[in-house]
Amino acid sequence: MKPTIHTIILAAGQGKRMKSSTPKVLHTVGGMSLVEHVIQIGQKLKAKSNVVVLSKGSDSIQKNLLESANTQSKTLKFATQTVQNGTGGAVKAALPQIKDANATVLVFYGDTPLLRAQTVKTLLQKHTKTKAVVSFMTGFLDDATGFGRVIRDKGQVVGVVEHKDATAAQKQINEVNLGGFAFDLAFLKKNISKLKNNNKQGEFYLPDLIDLAAKQGHKVGSHTVKDLTEAYGVNNQLDLHKVNQVFHKRRREDLMLNGVAMVGDQIFIDHNVKVAAEVRLESPCYLKGNTTIETGVVVEQGCTIHDSKIQKGTHIKAHSYLTECQVGVECQIGPFAHLRPKAVMKTKSKVGNFVEMKKTTLGEGSKANHLTYLGDATIGKKVNVGAGTITCNYDGYNKFKTILEDGVFIGSNSELVAPVKIKKGAIVGAGTTVTQGVSQDSLVISRVYQKEIKGWAKEFRSKKS
Repeated sequence: MKPTIHTIILAAGQGKRMKSSTPKVLHTVGGMSLVEHVIQIGQKLKAKSNVVVLSKGSDSIQKNLLESANTQSKTLKFATQTVQNGTGGAVKAALPQIKDANATVLVFYGDTPLLRAQTVKTLLQKHTKTKAVVSFMTGFLDDATGFGRVIRDKGQVVGVVEHKDATAAQKQINEVNLGGFAFDLAFLKKNISKLKNNNKQGEFYLPDLIDLAAKQGHKVGSHTVKDLTEAYGVNNQLDLHKVNQVFHKRRREDLMLNGVAMVGDQIFIDHNVKVAAEVRLESPCYLKGNTTIETGVVVEQGCTIHDSKIQKGTHIKAHSYLTECQVGVECQIGPFAHLRPKAVMKTKSKVGNFVEMKKTTLGEGSKANHLTYLGDATIGKKVNVGAGTITCNYDGYNKFKTILEDGVFIGSNSELVAPVKIKKGAIVGAGTTVTQGVSQDSLVISRVYQKEIKGWAKEFRSKKS
């Protein structure tokens, strides 16, 4: 029978070394905050509750987590550590939020986003199988400076000594505490108040419960983690950079093993991005937010795609930027195209170099290949928008709509002054400013009549020389 699981996430640290107005645990790795990565471990393990311990005055963190789509608010609870008195004090503050009498409590640090759910699952399985009252993750480091040392007696764990409190002999030990714990809830509640703060930090250390458990004759379990990047914590911007690099490397490797082709290693893919097999990504590029890339899509170098859906077979050429847009099957985009929020491209439509779209639908088979701005427009099927066309949609106060029906042809260097509707099959001559509606199958031209004065140029140059 699977145990009931609760998690406690320690996120009450001040994060002063980040030198940022953003709370440390809200800094992002792969597009998701540090603490959300850790919360998701509990969610994947079907934890009954996930209790986040915050410091006093951390309302912004709580609000962010409750509003995030990455956290299931039904399982999310909060506790306040009013005094910064160590990890033991933080867990003690969280325990009133856990109402069960018997359960397994997992405790994590809120700034360790690289920890894998599978690793925690293995720890949990060992903890349950051995009937330990406390189990924790360990690892072996060549340089263990700053880490708590694991103390063993005849192979059995009997305690953890923090680096600052360790003797010279203990500092030679290279097995360290990596910070993920599994506790029997009854043991935890009974013993959390027994922790002492007679150490160099003057804090209540959670790992001291390991020593208490051993002295009481209880089983203490451990799980050795081979990939030590899982224990990386974030204390400053340099740590954050390093953790992001590891995260994105993992993402690339996972996706390539699932059939995604990548050229180069400067390819960054956020946590929530979905990329299908047979997609080709060229370095550098960045896929952000809730983006979906379907099979057969090519994304060339220099592209950024944010919160967008790209359907199968589309080719996005170099240095294009897409945000909150929907791109249909077998479209062509760029190079140097900009698709802004609510841009929609239907099947086999095209936008080319230096084309910008905003809140515009480009119909099936339609194209705008060069140097064009399309804003607040609805464009039908098989429409040609010539080079240099501008939808004049804004009067300084309000936005207005442009409608181009199926089969419309817009000549180069045209201005479409909204609100305006050009009906099916109409042709707008090059260099035209359209200020009124155009009827079906009409030709509209608003150019100044061309006048030629023969010999004028020659006479002008002779006067100037």
